[in-house]
Amino acid sequence: MLEKAKKIGKKLVERGYTDSFFGNISFKIGDKIWITKSGVPLDELEDESFVLLQNPPLSESSSESPTHIKIYQEFDVSSVIHVHPFYCILCSMIFQEDFVESRTEGRIFLKKIAFCEGKAGSWELANSVVQSLRRFDTTAVVARGHGLFCIGSSIDDAYLRCVVAENECKLWYHCNLFPP
Repeated sequence: MLEKAKKIGKKLVERGYTDSFFGNISFKIGDKIWITKSGVPLDELEDESFVLLQNPPLSESSSESPTHIKIYQEFDVSSVIHVHPFYCILCSMIFQEDFVESRTEGRIFLKKIAFCEGKAGSWELANSVVQSLRRFDTTAVVARGHGLFCIGSSIDDAYLRCVVAENECKLWYHCNLFPP
């Protein structure tokens, strides 16, 4: 699982979904949850880049640990990825909708992308993300002006939802530039 997380970290940075030192990945192995440490470059992950996710979070764990903790408490998932893809953030800032429905074949993997409010790294954001995941029956939520949270049954599954969410937001943005 660590090797898979390292590969996904590189892919996230290569695709431009986040800068090297931002974003985080968590995953379950048995009854333990691992998360990237704060400030660790996602494209240079090593075994020691991960720490056990605890409540309350350790000071060395990711600043978004509260949201990861809350998601694992509320949903039966195996991975959470948080990144800052440009079009997801842009759409969250310029459109007022609470969610958008996928318009392409992406809807096979992600029916909706929800938007929510909350201060980065806060329990308020954690609650807001969980409420949006549940309310809109989705696996992808964008915290307005901040970033994308995707959940999945595996790291690959959560990563795929990041890809689909960014592609859908890119399409949604451009379609709104030139409405029919």
